[in-house]
Order: sequence, then C-alpha cells, then structure tokens
Amino acid sequence: MESRHKPRPLGLGCLTTILLVFPELDHRDAPALVDAVQRRLKPAFVARGLMLGQFHRTCDEPGLWNPAFRPLRSPVPLLAIRHLVPTDFPFLAHDPRCVASYLRIIGGETPARLRRVVREAAARFGLRCPVPLGEEQG
Repeated sequence: MESRHKPRPLGLGCLTTILLVFPELDHRDAPALVDAVQRRLKPAFVARGLMLGQFHRTCDEPGLWNPAFRPLRSPVPLLAIRHLVPTDFPFLAHDPRCVASYLRIIGGETPARLRRVVREAAARFGLRCPVPLGEEQG
C-alpha cells in the first residue's frame, strides 16, 4: 500500500483502507493508547504517502468543515490507514515533518483552495514550496 513521491492515480487502489481494530481495548484506555500511537507514527506514514487516523469513543478531533462534528468517534477503538490525498493538508499543517512530506508527495497537485495555506505553512517551517501561485480560491 506504499505510495512514493506522487499521489496514486484515482482508481480503486486509492480507495484501499486498512483498519486495525482493537475490540478488547477498554474504552477508558483507548484515548491515551490509540491517540499516542497515532501521534507517534503519523509522520512516518505520511512520509510514505499514507494517512494514519485514530478512532475511539471519545475522540474530540473536529470535522474539517464543521467543528461541531466529531467524525473520528467510533464505538470500537481502531487505527485507519489509507492513501494520502491532496485535500489532506489541513490534517498535516501543524507538523513540519508532515508538511515537508505533503510538499514532496503532493506538491504541485495541491487543490487551488488550499494553495495559500500550504504556502504559508511551508514558509512558517522554512520549507521549499513547489505549490504554484495564482488560481487560489477563498
């Protein structure tokens, strides 16, 4: 499932997702364990063109477009692995390692609506930015 340097072409392969489900993990322990594993491993996954998401009963990560929505809540703790896509940048913007990987893998394929924030993050972290100027939205 590894993707290197360029986004995978759109097709059924880009929809592949692996779920690591922990049905025996007590829901009270899940936030500390699942969140810690996701935080520690996410930069390495992103460097390989993959996203690693954490899901559990009390996950407070907000929705991308609706901050009141909690899309990562799940009755069973799990980690999800899927291919990185150009619209993933908001989930990566706070970590310079993830921003560098996004720029290397997605770079010029950044959607117009994200180009300004991608360039701003690259500048904030002192990274070379291949994202073209112009045609931004919003």
